[in-house]
Amino acid sequence: MDEIAAEAGVSKPILYRLFADKADLYVAVGQFLAGELLGRIQPALVDVAESREQVAKGVDLFLAAIEEDPELYRFVVNRQFLLHFDRSDRPPQTDPVADFTALVGTALAQIIGDRAGAHGVDAGVAQPWGHGLVGLVHAAGDWWLRHDQPISRSTLTSYLTALIWDGIHGTLTAAQAASAGPPRPAPA
Repeated sequence: MDEIAAEAGVSKPILYRLFADKADLYVAVGQFLAGELLGRIQPALVDVAESREQVAKGVDLFLAAIEEDPELYRFVVNRQFLLHFDRSDRPPQTDPVADFTALVGTALAQIIGDRAGAHGVDAGVAQPWGHGLVGLVHAAGDWWLRHDQPISRSTLTSYLTALIWDGIHGTLTAAQAASAGPPRPAPA
C-alpha cells in the first residue's frame, strides 16, 4: 500500500479513505480495466455487420488494449495482487475479470444467436459460442503477453480471426445450405 500511495502521489491515509483495504483497491483497479476494455471493444460488439473485418476489429481492439498496458492487465487478470495479501486481509468479494468476461460473452451470445436464427441454426449454440470466444481471445492474449509477444499483434489478430470467422461463418453457412435442401433441377 505504501508503494501504491507513493505511485499515486497521495499519502497512505488518503488511500485508505478511498479504499477500505487491499481487496477494495484490487476490485477498483479491476473494474477500471474492465471498463476500459469494454469501452474499446463495445463498438465492435454492437455493430451489426456480419463480416470477417468486424471480427478482426474486435480481436485487435482487445489485443491493442492489453498491449498498451500489459502490467495493469497482468495485475488484474493474473491476480498478482492477491499474492501480497496478508492472512489478516480479506479476499476480494467480486471478480472484475469474471464480470467483464460475462458481459462480453453475453453480448457476443446475443449477436451469435441472432445470426444463428437468421441462418436456420438452433440459437442454443449462442451462449457456449459467445462465452467460448471470450475465453479463446483472452487465453491467446495471455499467452502472447507471457511470451513477450513472440508474434506481431496483427499476426495474432489474423490467426484468431481466421479461427473465429471460419468456424462460426462456416457452420452457419453450411447449416443454411443444408436447410435449403438439395438443389432443384432447372426448368426445361
